[in-house]
Amino acid sequence: MAWPISFMYNPWWNMMFKVPERFRESDGIMGSDSSIGNAGVFNFPSVIKGRMLHAIASDGSGYDHVSVYASKHNERYIPRWGDMCLVKDLFWGEDDTVIQFHPKHSEYVNINEFVLHLWRKQGVEYELPPRTLI
Repeated sequence: MAWPISFMYNPWWNMMFKVPERFRESDGIMGSDSSIGNAGVFNFPSVIKGRMLHAIASDGSGYDHVSVYASKHNERYIPRWGDMCLVKDLFWGEDDTVIQFHPKHSEYVNINEFVLHLWRKQGVEYELPPRTLI
């Protein structure tokens, strides 16, 4: 079967949300396996020695989404920039643009003060400022 030209050259085709199966949590109440697709809990080392990152991924409602926090022993931390870069690389392709929202105060939700989120609207290429401003 040949793919239509418009499908093959559509920029959203190159976007890729994936999950790092080797880090998937398979036990406990949040445990899952690959049969549920790109959703689940994932635990992997932080860029900071001794810390772990804990992520929840989902791809419903038209968005790819990963929420993540860092921990060491029983203490929780806000992920660092390098951690968020690692999360982006583990869950998306190198050419994907993902964003972190800072909504207006009336729309703000904060269930856990240590959790940061990365988002990508499916099928949309975000417009970026000129490269010299990034």
